[in-house]
Amino acid sequence: MADLEQAKTILREMLQNRGADKTICPSEAARALASADWREIMPLVREAAQLLLSEGILRIEQKGVPVDPALVRGPVRYRLLTTDATPNTEPAYLGGPKFSHDEIEKAKELKRLGLRWMPRPGHYVWDDEGLIEKSSPFQPQVYFILDLKHFFRRAGSIERLQDLLVWLPTWEDIRLILGGLGLTDEMIAQHLEQTRAVEAGNECKQ
Repeated sequence: MADLEQAKTILREMLQNRGADKTICPSEAARALASADWREIMPLVREAAQLLLSEGILRIEQKGVPVDPALVRGPVRYRLLTTDATPNTEPAYLGGPKFSHDEIEKAKELKRLGLRWMPRPGHYVWDDEGLIEKSSPFQPQVYFILDLKHFFRRAGSIERLQDLLVWLPTWEDIRLILGGLGLTDEMIAQHLEQTRAVEAGNECKQ
């Protein structure tokens, strides 16, 4: 059974052979790792790609456009960013949601008000306590939870993780929260239209 390091190695080799002007499909790497059971290897390939993304070695694209793997749906492809397999010393911004100062402060306020949050893969978090020592590949102090076990090991417990980090909900997360409160998409859209929040670029704060 292939492991994470093998998956990273295969991805690096395939990307270098293909060159920066072409892309590879995740399934190509999975088939190279396990031709018969390649579908079972796909989660491992995605995790390896996320790590190479954070190292500035590859970019994840959909229809030629860089995308955030946590938010995009549908098929994606990988493109080489560096000419060798050596990680960049300065991580590049990955093109995911960039949280403004106001949005981060609003997220802190929601935490103070008691917003319940259960950490899970796919969440963005604000680390104001220095829990994560490695530099963020997004913006300073903003991290993406890919492997919850890594964050759990740093914090020691889910409760301490919840206490130390601030959840930064995306627009999709906010829609789910509001839906749980009984607000339909139509009601949300009407409110955003009335407040002109989308035009002002602050729909998450509304």
